[in-house]
Amino acid sequence: MSDHIQVRVIDQGAGIPQELLMKIGEPFYTTKEKGTGLGLMVCYQIIEKHEGTIHVDSKVGVGTTFTITFPIPKAT
Repeated sequence: MSDHIQVRVIDQGAGIPQELLMKIGEPFYTTKEKGTGLGLMVCYQIIEKHEGTIHVDSKVGVGTTFTITFPIPKAT
């Protein structure tokens, strides 16, 4: 039995270029015309507060996978 749980969100869209991947989750960074750049930053903060992690894997022309990993709390 694993001590973590993972959630994967996978799309088959355009993918994210490598130079932009490093900026994902930064405050106020957006590629959207009307975006604020706060959505993923808030997601990262929530996940980190729960001792989780986010890993992003993307290939241009193939798609993107966000893997969110949380520890399973120990029973008391």
